[in-house]
Amino acid sequence: MVFDATINLGQIITLVGMVAAGSLAFGAVRADVWNIKSDVQRLNDRLDEAAAELRKQTEILIQLGRQDERLNMLTRRVDALTLGVRS
Repeated sequence: MVFDATINLGQIITLVGMVAAGSLAFGAVRADVWNIKSDVQRLNDRLDEAAAELRKQTEILIQLGRQDERLNMLTRRVDALTLGVRS
């Protein structure tokens, strides 16, 4: 058996094709990673907005609870005064 060390045109075309396919595959993976990063960033932004909105809603509910308690106290005072006047 004799080893032939010559390079022919078919081998060069095959090598160029493999390098081109590898480059395209790398570019596609890189683009997918970039798209995933941008999707994650958008989701993080939406999550931050939702958290801010939740904080606002929590503050509103706290204020409503305080106002409800004030109304209850006012009702008790009016009832107490009404009972005091009737006696």
